[in-house]
Amino acid sequence: MSLEYWYLFPVSIGVATLAMVGVLGADLFPAIVLKTIFAVGHLYGFIEDGGGEALQETVNVAMFTVPGVLIGGQLGPRAQARVNPDKMKVLISWIFMAVGAFMLSTLLGA
Repeated sequence: MSLEYWYLFPVSIGVATLAMVGVLGADLFPAIVLKTIFAVGHLYGFIEDGGGEALQETVNVAMFTVPGVLIGGQLGPRAQARVNPDKMKVLISWIFMAVGAFMLSTLLGA
């Protein structure tokens, strides 16, 4: 391969990056639409079956997940701006270890 046109590499990389961003943006909207349709279809299926445990479990999960995501989306950036990144890494590591220990103890039945 000749490096005669080496100065064109950054341009080609930039064009490829822009094309990739365009493709990812174009793929995002159909994915959101399809996932919304599938979610509504599942909900409709649960209701058609008369509700039951599956619908109740789904509602319970959504009831705790949606507020958690919304609150976390507001508090996370504020905490990130105020806390030292090294301390945040250590704190998150301890949280993951505690959750892992809890899950392992639940799995082993201790």
